Amino acid sequence: MATYRKCGVCGKKVLEHTECECEIAKKKEYYNKYRKNRTDIKEQKFYRSDSWIRIKDSVKARQLGMDIYEYMTTGLVIQAEMYHHIVEVKDDWNKRLDSDNLIGLTKGNHVYIHSLYNKDEDIRKQTQKILFNMLDKFYKKFDL
Repeated sequence: MATYRKCGVCGKKVLEHTECECEIAKKKEYYNKYRKNRTDIKEQKFYRSDSWIRIKDSVKARQLGMDIYEYMTTGLVIQAEMYHHIVEVKDDWNKRLDSDNLIGLTKGNHVYIHSLYNKDEDIRKQTQKILFNMLDKFYKKFDL
């Protein structure tokens, strides 16, 4: 039997774990406003480029589509939802297409990594070192 929930925006009854049309529209409106107010135009263009899509797909295949951080910390195999630049593009533009600078993460782990990055420079550097070490161990373990 299907379960339902009440939409938080319009109050309509919708299937559990689905979004109402108005919730989708609200998210889309928020994202469009967010994109318009960003100042990193160069980076935004990069993330829509063919070269980014190619390198991301290549890294996804090499990392078996897994969230490497999750696997190396808990042993769980979870599908990566995005590919994170360990050394961020804004910090070193030349590493944007370096496959050894990319790590597959879930959205939750991506948010967590950025929260560490934002604490201070020392924690950012330590976190980056940990992520590079995780990648190295992962590649060695699976002979990749």
